[in-house]
Amino acid sequence: MTSLGIAATGVLDQLNPFSLGNLILYFAWLIIFTFTGIAVWRSGIPWLRLICFLVNQVVSVGVLLSWTLTGLLAYTYWWESVSVFAATAAGSLYLFRTRKRLLA
Repeated sequence: MTSLGIAATGVLDQLNPFSLGNLILYFAWLIIFTFTGIAVWRSGIPWLRLICFLVNQVVSVGVLLSWTLTGLLAYTYWWESVSVFAATAAGSLYLFRTRKRLLA
């Protein structure tokens, strides 16, 4: 009887949009999407831009998370989403900073 209860709880956890797995997936997607977006924007190396674009497409929102679930999580966890986006953007802008070239 307890195994039946555990199985029912497992199914309900998967259907819960606020489950730990969905939250981890959402914030991982947000970090990867932000980092690769800035990497593609700031990088001057064409092959790195292609790799970042491919990674971005593999982990895009339509593949792993539905649009409605992403919107619901972004609306519910808006402050955390903004914080993660800002931290990732700042870190990736630092990593992909450009150096000034000398004209001499």
